[in-house]
Amino acid sequence: MPQPFNNAVITNAGARLLTRAQAGDIRIEFTRIAVGDGFYSDSEKEIHSLQGQESLKSPKNRYPISSMGIFSEHSVKLTALITNQDFATGETLVDEGYYINEIGLYAKEKDAEISTEVLYSIAITSGENGDFMPPYNGFNPAQIIQEYYVTVSNSAEVFIHSVEGTFALADDVQEMIFKIQVIEKQLSNLSLVREITEAEIMEWYGQVGGSTDVPGEDYITVAEIDAMYASNPNYGEGDVGLPDSEINEMYEEDPDYGELDVGIPDSEIDGMYQ
Repeated sequence: MPQPFNNAVITNAGARLLTRAQAGDIRIEFTRIAVGDGFYSDSEKEIHSLQGQESLKSPKNRYPISSMGIFSEHSVKLTALITNQDFATGETLVDEGYYINEIGLYAKEKDAEISTEVLYSIAITSGENGDFMPPYNGFNPAQIIQEYYVTVSNSAEVFIHSVEGTFALADDVQEMIFKIQVIEKQLSNLSLVREITEAEIMEWYGQVGGSTDVPGEDYITVAEIDAMYASNPNYGEGDVGLPDSEINEMYEEDPDYGELDVGIPDSEIDGMYQ
């Protein structure tokens, strides 16, 4: 079962970065999360003591930050995958098991020509030992999804350092799958609309020259439809064909229309589509 950690403490170096970010002088970039098996006495676990830490006591492994999200007005949540095997390269990260007694968050000034990475925040296990990270056995890697909450200014821009091959957490993958499914559904709906439109066009063409709801009258002829398309190449892109209701309405207004003159005069068509 996961072992509890004390609340993370921002270091003096981290506080200096935060102060500059609050003043608008810099932007903070969180670079990595590191774990170690350093042992801390009760006095060393005091806040004033941890504020002076410049590094972990006994660092073991370092991991890229997988995601960052806003947690509250003054804090963000960082997530990293603590593991004993690198999934991207297959490299074994842990040869000898150890207890994770300390976790450190590192940061630097973003886009600075010369920017030194500093220990921004540190968290220490509340007990004697934290979770045990076993050595990689060649088959099943050990994984710990580590969430780290860190204080920032509500006006400070913060970033995470992007590393090629960063682990994708299960929640992130599931969220991405959901987004892809939504997009696919939207594309499917668009395709369905297009297919229906084409089907309606085909149905309408099939009825051209046949009988309408008004007995004894005829639809506009295929030749005239082709002529309209030839004279107006954009016809049909936005509005596909004339709706049956419009054609029927025109026929109802002039019951003799179509007996002598088959179809709709070009002037009327132009007037309707202008």
